[in-house]
Amino acid sequence: MTSADLLSFLIFGGIALALAMGLVLAQAAVFSAEQHHGRWVTPLLPVLMLLAICVATATSGRKLGLTDFDADLQSGVGGGGGSVLRLFTATLLALSIARAFGHLRRRQPNPSRPAATALMFSFMAFFVSGTVLSSAFGSHPAFVHNMFYAPALFIAVYIGRDECPDTLVRLLKYGLLGMLLLSLALVAVKPDLVLERPYLRSWVPGLNFRFWGLGSHANSIGPLALLLMLLEYLLPGRRLLLRALTWLVALVVLVLAQSKTAWAISGLLVAVLAWYRWSRDEQGRMRVGFLLTVIFMGVFVCAALLLLDTDRLLAKILYSRVGSDLSTLTGRAAIWQAAIAAWEANPLFGYGPEAWGPAHRASIGMLYAFSAHNQFFQSLSTAGGVGAACFVVYFLCLGWCAWRAAPASKGVSLALFLFVAARCVTEAPLSIHTLFNADTLTHLVLFRLVLINPGSKKPAPQPAALRFAAA
Repeated sequence: MTSADLLSFLIFGGIALALAMGLVLAQAAVFSAEQHHGRWVTPLLPVLMLLAICVATATSGRKLGLTDFDADLQSGVGGGGGSVLRLFTATLLALSIARAFGHLRRRQPNPSRPAATALMFSFMAFFVSGTVLSSAFGSHPAFVHNMFYAPALFIAVYIGRDECPDTLVRLLKYGLLGMLLLSLALVAVKPDLVLERPYLRSWVPGLNFRFWGLGSHANSIGPLALLLMLLEYLLPGRRLLLRALTWLVALVVLVLAQSKTAWAISGLLVAVLAWYRWSRDEQGRMRVGFLLTVIFMGVFVCAALLLLDTDRLLAKILYSRVGSDLSTLTGRAAIWQAAIAAWEANPLFGYGPEAWGPAHRASIGMLYAFSAHNQFFQSLSTAGGVGAACFVVYFLCLGWCAWRAAPASKGVSLALFLFVAARCVTEAPLSIHTLFNADTLTHLVLFRLVLINPGSKKPAPQPAALRFAAA
């Protein structure tokens, strides 16, 4: 070895050693911070995820206003801010690890309850089957490190299930409000970043654009607006002006984003929230006024159907662009057939973690299909029968826990689950292959809300602090 080689070895070795020591010291600092401010760790996780989504979009350089813009292809392109996003990833993992080790070190009493335990085990089975096993035994095995990060955050949330969720709900609510306000402000400053123009498939008469905001897609920012509404309902702001601003901004974004699934499910969510808020009195008895209102609305709907020319109305809808989208599910049937073909090639473990990646899309001739556009088919194609079975078990556990937590959360846990379940029909919102998208964020919030103890007292409708125990 020459002196030059030795010098190079010492330089690069020193840099590597310094980086390793820096990581150790940084993690030690996070451990120390968690020891003194542990109650802030879990609430910070979704806020940091939201901030990273904004940074990725703002630095992506996308041009939604270009005449040759392809919404399907653009929605699958990764955002910018690579080095900054790596810093966010490291911070999130450091906080999650510190929360887990801090809990073990303090040996805090955290009694295991059957519902929470079943949910956590089913989630881990869903992750192992969908990521670990498919990475090793899929038709196209591969190791994609980004797919292995999300469980650390879910474990941290599970560990903190005995913490009051007030702080998490409030911080995320203000974060979402800030994101949506900034997105609307960018319409005047940088419209090509946040507006898809022209939008030829608009469902709103006279509206020839679609609002993407700082989300990765319009179908991303729309669900975030609905999530903001649910969080505001769960924990109303203390000032009337702030509450009014929150509802106004969320409604405007929901309309401009033209997220059809969010529109379609909104009526059901309102019904669920109304049921848990007004259906019963303090003694648990059914309110006569609420029952009469339900009966009146049912009679009104039946009368309207009798008076309307339903055959002509349905024919008109089917021959419109809206009807065409509904009848063909905007091309999703062909994508589902491709998902079944990927499963048939490996019935147990599917295609592997790179399903719906560039190579897979090119091989099936669907460059626009960045997922199976259905959560079951997504799990089936990516992880085979094992992954699909574990998804079904986890989905049922998630729904069961959401139903149990509904009285204590004023129905919000069940409403959010129903919204995610509806999106599972046409999207893959429970996939956890990246930390920085709206689906993973919503999934994490839902996971936290369903851990609320069903024995908790129903919170008052006034903007008072929540007092939830964990399930």
